[in-house]
Amino acid sequence: MNPDNRHPAKLDYRVSLPPEHELAPGGWPRRSCAKLAAESGTADKYPGHFYREDTLLDLPNKVLPQSVRIPGRRNSCSGTAG
Repeated sequence: MNPDNRHPAKLDYRVSLPPEHELAPGGWPRRSCAKLAAESGTADKYPGHFYREDTLLDLPNKVLPQSVRIPGRRNSCSGTAG
């Protein structure tokens, strides 16, 4: 390499990814994701939903309030005041 070279050589180098490579462009496995989302909910009152970019606006309307009973806590002091 000569820094004083006024006409450096140019070499194009391209890399092709194999079809199954993790960086290769491709879509999400929609069926698998939808199945997983459906299994994440309960069938009766809170079914799971699979959201994509085009259906994400429906999300706030699908979120339902839920109540949970939290058992009371008892504080106990193990030391003695002296």
